[in-house]
Amino acid sequence: MKKAMEILEFQKIKEQLNNCASTPPGSSKILSLTPSLNAEEIKMLQRETTEAVGAIETGKIKLETCSEIISILQRSQKKGVLSPSEIRDISRFMRSIENLKITFLKENTMQDKFPLIWRLINELTLFPDIRRRLENCINIHGQVLDDASSNLYSLRREEKKLGERIRKSMESYLRTPTYQKYLQESLITIRNNRYVLPVKQEFRQGISGIVHDQSDSGQTLFIEPFPVVELNNSLRKVKGKIEDEIERILQELTTLISDSASEITEAYRAYGELDFIVARGYLSISLKAREPQINEHGFLNITDGRHPLLSPQEVVPLDIYLGDNFDTLVVTGPNTGGKTVSLKTVGLFAILTQCGLHLPAGKGTVMPVFHSIWADIGDEQDIEQSLSTFSGHMINIIEILQKANSPSLVLLDELGAGTDPSEGSALAMAILDELHQRGISTIATTHINELKVFAHLREGMENASMEFDAGTLNPTYRLLLGVPGQSNALTIAERLGMPTELIARAKTYMHRDSLNLEEAVSGLVQEKRRLSQSSEKTEEMKEQLEQKLVEIEEKRREMEREKKDALQKAKKKAEGIVRTARLRSEEIIKTLRQAEREKTSIGQVSNEARGELKKLGNELELDDADDVLSQHRPLKNEEVREGQHVFVKSLRCSGEILRVLSEEEVQVGAGAMRFDTLLNDLVIIDDKKSPFSDTDTRRANGANKRELLWEKSSATSPRIDLRGMTLEEAIGAIDKYFDDCILAGSKQVELIHGKGTGRLRWGIHEYLKDKDYIDSFRLGNENEGGSGITVVIFK
Repeated sequence: MKKAMEILEFQKIKEQLNNCASTPPGSSKILSLTPSLNAEEIKMLQRETTEAVGAIETGKIKLETCSEIISILQRSQKKGVLSPSEIRDISRFMRSIENLKITFLKENTMQDKFPLIWRLINELTLFPDIRRRLENCINIHGQVLDDASSNLYSLRREEKKLGERIRKSMESYLRTPTYQKYLQESLITIRNNRYVLPVKQEFRQGISGIVHDQSDSGQTLFIEPFPVVELNNSLRKVKGKIEDEIERILQELTTLISDSASEITEAYRAYGELDFIVARGYLSISLKAREPQINEHGFLNITDGRHPLLSPQEVVPLDIYLGDNFDTLVVTGPNTGGKTVSLKTVGLFAILTQCGLHLPAGKGTVMPVFHSIWADIGDEQDIEQSLSTFSGHMINIIEILQKANSPSLVLLDELGAGTDPSEGSALAMAILDELHQRGISTIATTHINELKVFAHLREGMENASMEFDAGTLNPTYRLLLGVPGQSNALTIAERLGMPTELIARAKTYMHRDSLNLEEAVSGLVQEKRRLSQSSEKTEEMKEQLEQKLVEIEEKRREMEREKKDALQKAKKKAEGIVRTARLRSEEIIKTLRQAEREKTSIGQVSNEARGELKKLGNELELDDADDVLSQHRPLKNEEVREGQHVFVKSLRCSGEILRVLSEEEVQVGAGAMRFDTLLNDLVIIDDKKSPFSDTDTRRANGANKRELLWEKSSATSPRIDLRGMTLEEAIGAIDKYFDDCILAGSKQVELIHGKGTGRLRWGIHEYLKDKDYIDSFRLGNENEGGSGITVVIFK
């Protein structure tokens, strides 16, 4: 298979894939990539690539580039002290896996969408403590930070102060006119790690000090003035201490890394595995490829296959199948018609599939699992070994016949060429027959006419050809299955200007059988083209029907959504009615209990309660009776005026317009309540027809309702204390409390649950998440009680 991979240029695919990698271990896996022979492993590799494509498209997975750290980790375990840049590379890797894990796993849907990638990322070991320590000591430029230790911080401050004192002393020479004429240049430089001045040779005695160096010409001496000698000595001592402290810090960090070297190595290799998978996803996207179906019965079916190394704009898609009714395909046709490209496409697709790479092909592409792939393609002539083209091909084919077994794929280009046509055709037939009897999938290209007849007559073999447009004398590069190819030599010669009498004479030299075969093939080609066009029209109609089905399904889903929304609104409306009824009932019960305590006449109170319940029933009937509302016309713009009696549909209550805010919005008053609403939410109350205001009793009921709302608003506390309650008790209390608050029109309340173990707070928050009438909730601020209370805001 190795030779076939070379012939089919798989190395170029690996180079493309390697360009998509971000890490050395990922790149290493790509460079050593070979086809798998295990069907289950291939399926898993293909699923990984598919998941990678999906994850890339979500934008939630991006691997950061990292350096090679295996050798660094190994050296740390051998007690070698790591350099600052090496420690930085390790901290960068640790930061990369943290960023990946946090970004990818924070999405709850990732595990369901991408289970294979999710498992790899979830199992990545993080090293936050080590990473923080490394980053606190080494910056992104690979330099040891001053804050790496308190001692280093002090030493570097001392170094800075000494340096400033030295520069200040040296600058006095630069500013003094007497010394300026002694200097070659007005600058301070360094020689042998000591600050010096560039002094002209003739003024050597002008500045007292130690000569550390001189220029190549000897005209400049580099002198350390005596006043700064001691300062330079002190500076060198401090620098030495700094180097010792840095060495100690690096040793400490190296030990920290060494203690977890095995775990870091494992995480690094897992990161490389992820990089390998993600690189396959990027390559799939760039090639516009897709996952093929894996078949374990030797069946191959490529639809709209495009050679991945050819320009998508230029390549003609390949349709080919093998292994169903036949496992040997003989492809004939003129030169430069695309036969060799077709061979290479099939072979390369087989290798890509078994390496877990997607194929640039259409939907429905099926690939089998081959245990070996053999290819004899191209010019095998070898001058050094005195081999002709025929001999070179024969050596390859002999090796194939010796080693190929089912299930294998054999690709033979120009079978039987390079020798006497009669002997070549006989040998080619024998080779094809042998491979066919072994059950080996074989595709062979040839120019030999006898092989067309042989493939046609032999069961389990089939002919194919590269289509040739006789009108333009150009190949179309389309493969036609079931049709042998035409040589078209005489046709081409005639079109190019060959005299007609010569063409006629040539035909007399041809065997009658050959002429009949050419005529039959020509008819088959025309019929195949007609069927192909008919098939294309059928496929187009199929696509249109599928599009219609998609549109119908979308409309059905939309209707389901509308139905769901309507049911949800009805449910909310029903909940509001029930809540109102419960609150009114509780008020009546309270009244009865109070009457019992005060020894009031129960009969009188009971009669009042019955009346109140009757009113409640009437109101609930009105709330549920949309047909009653339909009897009243909507309020028109020209009818809007202050004092106008209206009914508010959304709140199921009557009121009057207090202020006109705009052409579409007014302020309505209903008892103690004031609220803004749109005109389309109002209907006019006709005193003669309206069930809301045609009698004093109705008005009284409305007044009682408004008074009840006012009482609730006045009596409802802005907070409720739940401390000491069980979660079940607290939820029951909250449920009733929220009913009172909503009826009273409260916008914000506080739930006091205390801090404690946090179980009560957690349970209350879980309960609040599902409430549609709650806009948001949060823990209290410092001045509100902190985490001991939860602030709830209603919609």
